[in-house]
Amino acid sequence: MNSLEKAINRQEIEIVKAILKHKDIDVNAMNEDGETYLSFAVRIESVKIVKMLFDK
Repeated sequence: MNSLEKAINRQEIEIVKAILKHKDIDVNAMNEDGETYLSFAVRIESVKIVKMLFDK
């Protein structure tokens, strides 16, 4: 689990926001389970993070 996945899992909004500011972040990248950041956020029902990922 990488830093963004950990922050999403813990629903640490400010950390997710800071990580997403980096231009080299691919929000469509898949983890070893074939799950994207968006599908992960949806699965844990984090509406704020889902919106942040859509806006990226």
